Amino acid sequence: MRLIRPETESDFEAIDALLHEAFKGPAEARLVRALRSASDLVLGLVAIEDGRCVGHVACSPMRATPVATRRGLGLAPLAVDPQCQRRGIGRTLLAEAVAAARRMGFDYLAVLGDPAYYGRAGFIAAQTAGLASAYEAGDAFRVLALRPDGLPPGPARLDYAPAFPGL
Repeated sequence: MRLIRPETESDFEAIDALLHEAFKGPAEARLVRALRSASDLVLGLVAIEDGRCVGHVACSPMRATPVATRRGLGLAPLAVDPQCQRRGIGRTLLAEAVAAARRMGFDYLAVLGDPAYYGRAGFIAAQTAGLASAYEAGDAFRVLALRPDGLPPGPARLDYAPAFPGL
C-alpha cells in the first residue's frame, strides 16, 4: 500500500539516501537540505510503501523579473527509488504536488525536466509563454498554470530559490 504525505523530520535521512540513489550523487540531497535550512522548502511530499520512503518531491518559491503579481513554485527535485520506477509513484507525487500548490493559493509551477514526461501532466514550454530561466534549458523549462491567467505575463525571467546551483 502506498501513502503520499508531507515529509517530516524523521524522513530526512531516508530522503537524503533516496535522492543520492535516484540522482547517482549527493547534489540533490544537498539542495533539499539547503532549501530547508533557508526556509525555502514550501512543500515536501514523500511516497511511502511498506514503511519505507520510495519517492520525494520538493517545491520552493520562484521569483519573476520584472516583478509579477503571480505566486509560483519551482518543482525540484522529483525522485523515485530506481527499483520502484515505472509504477506511477512519480506521477502520483506530481499530481499531489500540483493539488497541494493549488490549495496553498499558488498561481503556477515551473520545472526543469523531461518535456514529454511533464507535458503529459499539462506543463508547457515556458518559452511559448514568454518566460525564461537562468538556466539554458530550452524546451526542458516547463510551466503549469494552476488557475486561469496564473502564469506571469511575459516576457519575464523566473528564478529559483537562491539554494539552486549557479544562482
